[in-house]
Amino acid sequence: YTIPPAWQVSFDVVSSFFSLEHIPDLTTALRTIRSLLREGGRLYAIVPNTFTNTADFLVADHVNHFTRTSLQALLAT
Repeated sequence: YTIPPAWQVSFDVVSSFFSLEHIPDLTTALRTIRSLLREGGRLYAIVPNTFTNTADFLVADHVNHFTRTSLQALLAT
């Protein structure tokens, strides 16, 4: 799949509902999301809470597990 060039810098919000934990190359995915957002745009992402849902570690297709600190570091990068 290729994102249409017309979509670049055209969204106020990109939402991600329990998907980031499945993406092996998060840096590339987040850079792509950033390229879609207008100035001041927001990423609204929901990911499993590893502290309240320890079963998240047992899900075979969850290649990422997040904490507040890891998300802050990832998004700052």
